[in-house]
Amino acid sequence: MLKKLSFLLHFIMLNAAVLQPILTTQPWESCPSGNQKVVPASECHPPENLGIAHRRVVAYYENGCFEKELAEVVKQAKKKFNKPATSTWQAFIFDIDDTVLSDYCNVKSIQFGFVPEFAHDWITRAEVPAIPLMKNFYNYLIKKGYHIIFLTGRPHNQYEATEKNLQNQGFTAYDKLILRSGDHKGLSTQAYKALERSKLVKEGYEIVGTAGDQWSDLTGDHIGTPIKVPNYMYFIE
Repeated sequence: MLKKLSFLLHFIMLNAAVLQPILTTQPWESCPSGNQKVVPASECHPPENLGIAHRRVVAYYENGCFEKELAEVVKQAKKKFNKPATSTWQAFIFDIDDTVLSDYCNVKSIQFGFVPEFAHDWITRAEVPAIPLMKNFYNYLIKKGYHIIFLTGRPHNQYEATEKNLQNQGFTAYDKLILRSGDHKGLSTQAYKALERSKLVKEGYEIVGTAGDQWSDLTGDHIGTPIKVPNYMYFIE
């Protein structure tokens, strides 16, 4: 009985969180005004139906396609780093969410939306599973003698949980774990990560490569060789 009640309360809270913006926003506040940009008819391309796109994303992740695509990414990445590190300061940067740890099940549970309270909850539980192929690549780089640095867009108040999660999933060897702090307020993900990479270079690191699931992880100076992890769930600029 208690389990059923707990599930019911969770369901109500989830739907309330997802629907809250809808319930508190008036139609005229959420719809575009008459002053929106008008594009030529030739540039008007109907988007894919959202319901169909949702089903396609689920099928992609659950029928083995994601693993097949990522396996090829990792295979090519290993070829690019098939030689040992040539200096004691060569480093490889990993993003965390959906690069080495998979948020798929959590994001799917809220219909691939974003509810900050739920995201904070699953991160602080420190139970986000590793992506096996990326864990394999991480181990490969360590054996080659590269320093590992984790650079994530998570806020600094999730540092301990992130550290615990990484440790629990076997990511135990790394030089630094960098999260957003107050100094990064107002910066885009791209600008924040570029700033932190510049700091690493000033400290003496030679960044030879960066892995991320978003192009904003792989844009700017001091990227080295970019390794793009496929992500069809969301997009971060």
